[in-house]
Amino acid sequence: MESNVIAVDAILQLGSVTSEVAIKKAFRFYSATYRDKSDPSISFEVKYKGIQDENQYLLTFLGTGTALTDITEGVHRFMESFLEELYDESVEDDWLCELGCEELPIIIDYDIKSARAYSKDEIESDV
Repeated sequence: MESNVIAVDAILQLGSVTSEVAIKKAFRFYSATYRDKSDPSISFEVKYKGIQDENQYLLTFLGTGTALTDITEGVHRFMESFLEELYDESVEDDWLCELGCEELPIIIDYDIKSARAYSKDEIESDV
């Protein structure tokens, strides 16, 4: 079965006006070490689309796989794990230490806005 590039757009609901740099750093550090326990073959490249309004931040997860639902569910697992570690004071992870407490983004919730699949040929023809 052919592998597709899956793009999943997500909206983060922020608890305050959080700096764009803090959000980018948090996702860069966390996604570098994250491994999906349910499906270790799933990994993501996170693309930042910016702040939609002062309390919402848009980003896109790019993953490679054969099924749109697998990648979308993988994004849900990633976000749940990310939020759990971000707010669990007992977790001492390198990526959190690298950020420093003063830079932690305040994320209340997230929502999957859309998900779409592209074949490798479609991606290459866009370049």
